[in-house]
Amino acid sequence: MESVRVVERRPVQTELDRQTICDFGQQWQAFQSNEGYYASQKLFDDILGPLLSPESLRALTTRLPHWALAALSSALQLLLWFYILACKVLPLPMRGYMLGVLGKLSAKNRALIIYDQLNPAYAKYYRGDEVRRLLEEGGFVNVRLYHRHGYSWTALADKPC
Repeated sequence: MESVRVVERRPVQTELDRQTICDFGQQWQAFQSNEGYYASQKLFDDILGPLLSPESLRALTTRLPHWALAALSSALQLLLWFYILACKVLPLPMRGYMLGVLGKLSAKNRALIIYDQLNPAYAKYYRGDEVRRLLEEGGFVNVRLYHRHGYSWTALADKPC
């Protein structure tokens, strides 16, 4: 009887892969809770879109050390907090969203959302139809999608045996 040795071939890890893993490790150590509503590109656009484009800001923030990005995220969260407070008394743009979604989050969670959006060197955000197509092309059936505010998709699907 012959013995067969199975060798798994791992994809070559690029510098971008290593940096992404390192960045996430630092992020998770600083922000370990993830309660309630979380983040998406749309949320980032809603928060800073009129002031900064995600691309121009990310070009800078992906080069910052963890401590500097954490400090920047906290400062931006403070500006956002003042805007949320102003929304309580003034009919400002996105008032409902600020009070009904972002205003319900703790300052630490708002800073986490900002940090998470500024940190990745690479980010890909899928539309609902793309999520469904990817799962179905992967052999999944009974695909069910859920979103909050039309983005940040959660998918449940079955993989036939």
